[in-house]
Amino acid sequence: MKHLKKNISYEDIYNSIEQDERHSYELDDNYSYLAQLVVDISKEIKREMADNEEGKLKKSLSANEVKVGLAVIHILDNWEVIFQNLDDNDKYNKNTFYATVREYTNLQTKDIRNGLKRYKKLYNMIKAAKIDEDLL
Repeated sequence: MKHLKKNISYEDIYNSIEQDERHSYELDDNYSYLAQLVVDISKEIKREMADNEEGKLKKSLSANEVKVGLAVIHILDNWEVIFQNLDDNDKYNKNTFYATVREYTNLQTKDIRNGLKRYKKLYNMIKAAKIDEDLL
């Protein structure tokens, strides 16, 4: 007998999926690892900006990179407050992040993306170092 493919909408089955332990996880109350990662990233961006002011960088930061950097520092330094102010079903995702940075900088999304490239590299380096530290 042939089996027909069924297209079931998420709305029809989301309750059973959300209650299934295989599809859920518990967040540990001790989020110190992530909090420390946020602090380290913020410190590194601040250091990068200080080095830029002192002329220590090979390639200095553009005006947009400085604006975006200041906005990212503000978000990272205040992430607990930002998350507390979210409604239960709101998520702080990429779109919300861009909207927040846009609000602080008055830059277009394209300019924000270009300004973030340098900080994404810093983030990836710090994250990789943290992962290596914890695996040793």
